Amino acid sequence: RPLSVQTGTTVMGAGHCSTILSTEAAIPAILHLKGVGGPMTTIRDLWTAGPVGGNWEATGIWLDGCNGVTVRDCWVSALQTGIRVDGISDTWLRNIVFELNQHGIVVQCAELNWASGNLRMLDCYGYQNYQTGITLENCRGVQMDACSSVGSGTAVEAKGCAQMTITGAQVNWDRSPWRKFGIRLERCDHVTVTGSVVEGMVQFGIAAQGCRHLTMTGNVIRNTTAGPGLLLDACELATVLANTISESARDGITVRACADTVLQGNPVDTFGQA
Repeated sequence: RPLSVQTGTTVMGAGHCSTILSTEAAIPAILHLKGVGGPMTTIRDLWTAGPVGGNWEATGIWLDGCNGVTVRDCWVSALQTGIRVDGISDTWLRNIVFELNQHGIVVQCAELNWASGNLRMLDCYGYQNYQTGITLENCRGVQMDACSSVGSGTAVEAKGCAQMTITGAQVNWDRSPWRKFGIRLERCDHVTVTGSVVEGMVQFGIAAQGCRHLTMTGNVIRNTTAGPGLLLDACELATVLANTISESARDGITVRACADTVLQGNPVDTFGQA
């Protein structure tokens, strides 16, 4: 059954190659933190995993309505969800490797309000999480820096989020057959995507649908094999500046039903249409 972690507790292993917590059972989570908080509540330096072939009925680390919790220097693999966060307040995910899960990291809040805020994701790396790499839903105040997601159906997906910055994301092609979508933003407000590289996707590299106050600057999108490199759909008050889009099979940039949108200085080198 889940290992319950209490407020003010640090669970510290000897490193992800040395301390491995694994299960073949259909349990909610290996490590479960419910309603705990405080800066001294930390999970670090260990590996939570399913067996070879995967356990699609368990989560590695589950933060359930927590406040001020840090998860760092951990590895999560071969599970239904690597790390699940339900309701966030001052949560830190740092130097996490998530691989071979159905869903790598899932952070979700019941609704967008001031209690659903302050998530920091730093230096996290995902590899072949079959459905989604990183999923964010109804989160406010998100800072994602230097995170990567390779070989997922959807690398990074954000729905209904606000005040979010994605900087230096890496979404690369590793020849896996299920990579379809790079960075996907839906109904987000005050979002910045900057300095990121997305390459080798199928449907699109970066897509924003129904977003407001959106800024995309200095991103590189390459080799979208069946759709546009950059897609803006029903967005308002968007600024798309100094992005480089190349080798898209169809459009370099597609803009549909947008208002008050500025596109400036975006070189497009495409094998399909301009």
